[in-house]
Amino acid sequence: MFQKKPKCPALALGALQGNVLWMVIREVALHSGAGLAVVGLLPFALSDLIRSRLYGVQPRDPFTFTSVGLVLAGAACAASPVPSWRASRVDPMHALRHE
Repeated sequence: MFQKKPKCPALALGALQGNVLWMVIREVALHSGAGLAVVGLLPFALSDLIRSRLYGVQPRDPFTFTSVGLVLAGAACAASPVPSWRASRVDPMHALRHE
């Protein structure tokens, strides 16, 4: 769930709705990139656990982990327009009044 607080002062100070959309989408991209970096390193750290739990997947199979990472990144990017659109439609005075 995205916070409305950092976006409302930007809207109150005159930021365009397109700028707020990009703020939220950039935030999603940064979080997704950080998550993919962590998940990209986990198979190397947990190779023994992966070997004993998964059948038919090698602990360091680059195709499997790349495809899973791309699917998760795609899901994050597909889910980001709705919250960014909602954040750009918030009345800044109403949101600032309720902080």
